[in-house]
Amino acid sequence: MRGETEQELIQVSADLKSSDLGGKQQQYEELDARSQMLADNTRQWNKILLGMKNWEEDDVITDYISNPVLNLIAELGSGNVTEELCQNLHLKIESAKQNIENEVEDYSEQRREIGKELKEKKRLVDDMKHNRKPYEENLRSARTALSQQLSDRYGTTVRVQILLICLMCRRKNGKMPLRDAWEG
Repeated sequence: MRGETEQELIQVSADLKSSDLGGKQQQYEELDARSQMLADNTRQWNKILLGMKNWEEDDVITDYISNPVLNLIAELGSGNVTEELCQNLHLKIESAKQNIENEVEDYSEQRREIGKELKEKKRLVDDMKHNRKPYEENLRSARTALSQQLSDRYGTTVRVQILLICLMCRRKNGKMPLRDAWEG
């Protein structure tokens, strides 16, 4: 008897699935999944639109986003969504993004240059505090390279000092300019 009941249950389940009721149940589940996906997309769209609308009130962003772009955003917010409008907005936002990236790159380059200058100024101040003569970068790097080569050759640390000898010579016009400096 139990076997017959299970067989009948299987048969009824198969009949329901193959009948219109089974098809409707499957359609319902597909529509429910699609409805959930559309609701998620709507929430995401509203979040993006709200974020773009907030650009109007942000002083930093309004320095980079033009009024025509803000007008396109307002038009999107009014519900007038067309492919042309979206493409136009995309191009203008992409252009603004490129301008911002260029400005960031310029600021980064300026920051690197100022950092180099600051480092050089700190080095000069340190040299003045310790009563050392400041030398140019090429002389310091030559001193380091020479010190390294001598240390490698002789197997002990060799400190190289820069000896600066200034020679004065007379020109035919009678002035006494600094003519040459020998570094050693």
